[in-house]
Amino acid sequence: MSDVNNNFLNTALDIVSGQKTKVLKYHRSERTKLFFWLGKLISEQEPVNSTDPEIHFNLVSTLANFLASKYDTSFNSSLLESAYKLYKRARSLTGQISFRLSFEHYQYLIELPDEEIIYYERQALRDDLNLEDLKKLVSTEQQKD
Repeated sequence: MSDVNNNFLNTALDIVSGQKTKVLKYHRSERTKLFFWLGKLISEQEPVNSTDPEIHFNLVSTLANFLASKYDTSFNSSLLESAYKLYKRARSLTGQISFRLSFEHYQYLIELPDEEIIYYERQALRDDLNLEDLKKLVSTEQQKD
C-alpha cells in the first residue's frame, strides 16, 4: 500500500462514507453514483498518459483491499474495474444518460456502443426493466439485426 498515495485512499473513504446512507436509502442510483465517483478517483490518480497496466492494476487492487478492510469484501478489484470503465465511458456520454439505473445495469451497458447505451437506458427506465429483462431485450433486438 506504500506505493499508493494516502490522500487517494482517504478520498475514497470520504466518498464511500458520504454515500453510505444514501446507498442504503436510495439503492439504485446512489450506488451507481458511488461507483462512478470511485471510478473517477481511480482515473485521476493514474499518471497522465500512462500506458503501464501495472500502475492501474496496483491502484485498483490496493483500493479494493483497503475498502474491503474498512467496509466489506464486496469492494473487490473486479467491481472497481467496472467503476473505472463506467467513469471512462460516461465521460463521452455526459448529459445523455441519467445514472438512474442500478450499477449492475451499467456494468452490462458499458460494453455496448454509446448510442445503444443511451437507447437501452431509456428503454430500461421507461419499462422499469430489471437486469435480466434488459439483457433479454438487448439480445432479442440484436438478433433482429
